[in-house]
Amino acid sequence: MQKLLTYNEYLVKRRAGIKSNLLYIALERIALWKLRLFRPIIRFFLSTSSPTPCDILVLPSGPADISQTKGVWDNLEKNGYKIEYANYTLKSIFLNALRSKEKIESEVHTSIFLFAAYCKFLLNKYNPKTVCVFYHHNMIPSFLMKYKDKSQKIIHIPHGMQPDHYLYTSFDFDYYLVFGESSIEAIKKKKLRIGNTKLIKTGSTTLKKEYSLEPNKELKNILFFSDYWPEMYPRERRFFDIVFDWAKQHPEYNLLVKQHPVEKGDLLRSYAKGIDNVEVLDKSVGIKEALERTSLCIVGWSVASLEAAQMNRPVVVANFREYDPDSDDYVKSDSFLHLEKFFPKRAGTSEELHERISEVVGDYEKYLGRCREFVHFHLEHTTESNKFAAQVISNIHLNSTEIEYTEVEETLETLNQE
Repeated sequence: MQKLLTYNEYLVKRRAGIKSNLLYIALERIALWKLRLFRPIIRFFLSTSSPTPCDILVLPSGPADISQTKGVWDNLEKNGYKIEYANYTLKSIFLNALRSKEKIESEVHTSIFLFAAYCKFLLNKYNPKTVCVFYHHNMIPSFLMKYKDKSQKIIHIPHGMQPDHYLYTSFDFDYYLVFGESSIEAIKKKKLRIGNTKLIKTGSTTLKKEYSLEPNKELKNILFFSDYWPEMYPRERRFFDIVFDWAKQHPEYNLLVKQHPVEKGDLLRSYAKGIDNVEVLDKSVGIKEALERTSLCIVGWSVASLEAAQMNRPVVVANFREYDPDSDDYVKSDSFLHLEKFFPKRAGTSEELHERISEVVGDYEKYLGRCREFVHFHLEHTTESNKFAAQVISNIHLNSTEIEYTEVEETLETLNQE
């Protein structure tokens, strides 16, 4: 239990961008101590939650997780599995943790008791045999592992590849699905891994049945995969500056903009306003439909680059951060996607962006080959991988022995240095 407490404090400090913040931690603990003390009284005023038994419980980190991996759950439901979803919000964790009637052991520290109570609530309400968890940056996986019975299995569902980042350090799962070999290599290199697990290569959980397009070098349309970071952090708007300044300077090209699923879009549209050769696509436009109209794409650090490469659309990287291979910021080091291992070096200005685009257009066949290499490096399966992932989850659910995996063990090197 001390390990989980230390890990939680490590995450809190890293999120705050500090080595230590004793005042913040002290105030948080006082508030949680009061909640824990008065939990039986608070519960009296909350509505009860009736049991909802299921075969598989899915814990997404947001609505996009379910929409993007819909094929996985559709395949499982077609095979007769009853699936329930428990959306991850601070409100739901807070209220359901307080609603839970399960007793929390005294050894569970006050600072993490809400996670413990919430996990007991989930297991008691849904009684699932299998729990599929998207998030990996809090105590919930560890407490699910602690409170589950021997017949239950906890599985991690990946968002993408494995960056070298503190938020990707929880491996307290029975099984941990990964896109491919690059993720396994990255996980093995991590100096901090909480928990032991078994890694299974499934390919992307988002890929549909058919992801292939004919190359189209002649099109003067370029697709830009936007991101929600500029909406959240003013500093990140430099990312937009690079791309939209380039569009203004080069009316001979048309820039199509694909919004991020969680992006509101107001800031994006304000950048695009008045630029005749920029078209912000409606969110209903699918990635294949968008790429059909283009010859290549611009990304920052988006996993969509994989889908673009699989559909024969080379990638150009726009990134204002200076490249630093030793940085623990994966956007600086390119340790997440390794885009610059296969495609031109990042463009930090609109002028550099045009140079990179010209480089790809001038040697298009070469970069089509790089697309294939890039996809092979990251993805174990490139067609119907959502169906394959569903089969893996089913095999785990049925306790099949025909599961290929790579075991990794816990390492606390970084945690012990805090």
